[in-house]
Amino acid sequence: MAGWFPASLIWSLSACAVFATTSVNAQDALPAGSPMFRGNPAHTGVSSAPFFRGQGGVKWSVRTGGPVRSSPAVTATRVFAGSADGFLYAVDRAAGHIVWRFEVGGVVDAAPAVAAGLVIVANDLGRIVAVDERTGRLRWSVRSGTALPSNTASRPRYDYEYFISSPVIVGRTVVIGQPDGGVYALDLVTGARRWRVTTGGKVHATPAVHDGLVVVGSFDGRVYGIDLGSGASRWVFRTAGDTIDLVKTGYDRRGIQSSAAIADGTIFLGSRDDGVYALDAATGAARWRASHRGSWVVGSPAVDGEGRVFVGSSDGRFVQALEGATGKELWRLRTGASMQASPLRVQDALVVGGYRTDNVTGDLTVLEAASGAIRWRLRLDGSILSSPVAMDEELYVGTDGGSIVAIHEANRLVPRLAVFYDSTHMGRPFITGGRLAFEYFRDLGYEPLGVDSLAGFLASRSADGVPSAVIFASDVLPPGVLAESGGASPLRRYLDAGGKVIWTSMPLGAAVRDSTGRLVATDFARAGRMLGVSVAGLTFNGIEARPTAVGGPWGVSNWSMGMYGFAPADLTEALAVDRFGQATAWVKSYRPDRPGSGYVQLFGVGLSLERLPMVRAAAEYGLLRRAR
Repeated sequence: MAGWFPASLIWSLSACAVFATTSVNAQDALPAGSPMFRGNPAHTGVSSAPFFRGQGGVKWSVRTGGPVRSSPAVTATRVFAGSADGFLYAVDRAAGHIVWRFEVGGVVDAAPAVAAGLVIVANDLGRIVAVDERTGRLRWSVRSGTALPSNTASRPRYDYEYFISSPVIVGRTVVIGQPDGGVYALDLVTGARRWRVTTGGKVHATPAVHDGLVVVGSFDGRVYGIDLGSGASRWVFRTAGDTIDLVKTGYDRRGIQSSAAIADGTIFLGSRDDGVYALDAATGAARWRASHRGSWVVGSPAVDGEGRVFVGSSDGRFVQALEGATGKELWRLRTGASMQASPLRVQDALVVGGYRTDNVTGDLTVLEAASGAIRWRLRLDGSILSSPVAMDEELYVGTDGGSIVAIHEANRLVPRLAVFYDSTHMGRPFITGGRLAFEYFRDLGYEPLGVDSLAGFLASRSADGVPSAVIFASDVLPPGVLAESGGASPLRRYLDAGGKVIWTSMPLGAAVRDSTGRLVATDFARAGRMLGVSVAGLTFNGIEARPTAVGGPWGVSNWSMGMYGFAPADLTEALAVDRFGQATAWVKSYRPDRPGSGYVQLFGVGLSLERLPMVRAAAEYGLLRRAR
């Protein structure tokens, strides 16, 4: 066994030369979005997502039936989180409405993990499930053994077991701790057990994994280093809590609830024995220990690439930055709230959530990572034990008020989303399904535009520059909106100003109509002039087309009919191509400084109910979902 340090030791080994050059590296920085707890298996808690500097405000809030202490898992289109009401929720990331919910049972305080089209999550009763990411249908379910007693079973009100272990996914392996004292490795696709390691206490910490090493703490006061492939023990480290007499303390000073963070060969984690530990990843030997002087450390540290470790204190009610090589305190901010959620480092900021004993409100606080100075605070509808996640200049977090919340910059321009439909030309449009599409988007809150309001909307957005998109559910346009020369038309001026048009009929301008709106001819050269694209090599195939890598983020999924094929070289982005390499869904942008804007050509054969989510995704890309 690796050794342990006595509780009285505050700073140790800091002067040893072998550790003086230890650096903390952000090689495991979270990608944009966090599909599992802390965003990656190593749990570094550092996000590469772009972030805003202004005051944060609520973009949307979804109520569940219980406190949300589960940390969200965020993908390009969904936010997944569990609730104490026993359900796993899938929420539309752009609009904030519930897509589906799945009843896991018990209390779902674990953070979900998402991979291979599956969402993995666990409850407090030892049930682990995998559900379909798209539909929420159960794919597999397993149960662990009988839960072990708490460390202070005679005084359960003092256990404060707010968190349970969350799944971590590495390749096709799911690793998770359980209340029965086991650490499990399961097959991602089937749920079959690969191995189980037994500890001497409940395992509520989430395992961290790096370079084939699994690191997890147990309520027995020990940290386990486990081989990912075999489950064999590499080392065991005994914290100071391993020898504390809990009868004398009257409350738990042994359990390890904090999940480890692994960076540059060093493991960082907290313990209920009041310590923050740095361990050697190869041997499990202690490098240093910092004391919070009687206060639990239950959140997971964040470890950045500038040699700093950020950690919150429970009863101490502060957040601090430590020097990664020595454990020396760099700064401390007293928050007035119990810091049990894990801090998030995003760009040059640190995001922390606070737990208040009145449990009526909770503060999400954004600090300067370098100094601890407060940038802004946002009060939410309950204490915050959920760890925040960053993506696309937004934050996502759960509250004890029962909410899953999206936060964005409060003073930024609110995008305008609209849908146009001309009910007077029912029999004349080339497009089909227009009324269905109009009602669908109108009911989602899109601004309805008609013959009398389209031109005004286009002119206003051209003038004020507010980000916007118009879905055309009718391809018969009012007089004057589309002129022969592209630059002179209100529609082209709108595109030149950075607006977005979603078009699902034959390319804009290709339909030649008489004064009544009746289609009399097609002229694709006219469409080319109006849009500024070449029609050389234009094909009319009606054959299978598949999304490109660029098309995925725009929402283009597998669909089989591509009517009009354009040469990709003349377009800004090809979203789908047919087998001849021609673009059948594409974007022509007129403002390169506004990613996600421009003319968007989809389908060319009309609309149907199953296609409308794709149309919506294309409209909201770059407006409600950040363009890459």
